[in-house]
Amino acid sequence: MSRDNEAKRLVEAAQALLAQDLTKLPMPSVEEMRALEAALPESAPDAPIMVSRSIRLPLKMEKDIKVAATKEGVTPSEWMRRRLWDALRVA
Repeated sequence: MSRDNEAKRLVEAAQALLAQDLTKLPMPSVEEMRALEAALPESAPDAPIMVSRSIRLPLKMEKDIKVAATKEGVTPSEWMRRRLWDALRVA
């Protein structure tokens, strides 16, 4: 897959995720979480990983994320990370 195709796929996956009611997304199953974790790169100091420290979201979306995260007992950052992985897995 070319970088352009991959970038387009990621943009489309993010757009699809943001169009959903974020408070109603189901938690991934144990098997899905294991598969997602297995897909993560090795945690080495020189591993090619992008870290995003700040994402600007509309206020309503931010509130919805906080509500959904609280329901799942995780931080908003962890909740968003899980949903992004879900979107990438589906795309």
